[in-house]
Amino acid sequence: MADSIEEQIVQNIMTTLEGITVANGYANTVKLVTDDLEAGLDLQLFPTIFVAVGSEIPERGATSVTRREMNVMLEYWIRVQKDPRKAVASIRADIQKRMMVDSRRGGLAVDTLEGPSSYGLVQGKIPEGMGQTGYIIQYRTKTEDPFTTI
Repeated sequence: MADSIEEQIVQNIMTTLEGITVANGYANTVKLVTDDLEAGLDLQLFPTIFVAVGSEIPERGATSVTRREMNVMLEYWIRVQKDPRKAVASIRADIQKRMMVDSRRGGLAVDTLEGPSSYGLVQGKIPEGMGQTGYIIQYRTKTEDPFTTI
């Protein structure tokens, strides 16, 4: 069975974020992009981006089209020797730039909108910085068929 439009968008986001590498002109090279929280907790794989799909808000129109807004939270972790705040700001900028390479998510979405961001720090022998940035992905499907985009 084919993946729903929602799942195709999530896969597009993950593939897009995997392109964050120094070789591609970014400040960081992301080692892992995952939607599996346990896999993302391996310190050897930092910087890591965890993709969490949140709520979806459907709005049915007068026709057979349903407009949808999918909330996606990107949680990113980085381990650095000094100044984790700057390191988190750097990877956040890479994510912001990369997410806008194709705001239509390969033709699956109407738009990708950035939401609020936050920052945190875990102190240890080597500090770990983490951040979260929300995105709203707007897309449309047939009301009776979440596998078909309009």
